[in-house]
Amino acid sequence: MTGRPPKGRTWGRRGTTPRVRVSGRSRGRLSVAGLLCFRPGLPARLCYRLRRHTGRRGERRSLGETDYIRLLDAPTNC
Repeated sequence: MTGRPPKGRTWGRRGTTPRVRVSGRSRGRLSVAGLLCFRPGLPARLCYRLRRHTGRRGERRSLGETDYIRLLDAPTNC
């Protein structure tokens, strides 16, 4: 067995995709984009942007170009 990746396994039933339920959240999905910011002598910081998807028609289902630009142009205290 050379050069072959390990086989993925799950505890779910065969033919059904396992889903993780999160309590405390209403229906919808979240998309997240994040950056780690480092400076010598200071602790690392995490800067991130969230986008919530409610499933409405015409709503964008992913982060767009402007979302990434806002993440990069964020003020120094993210």
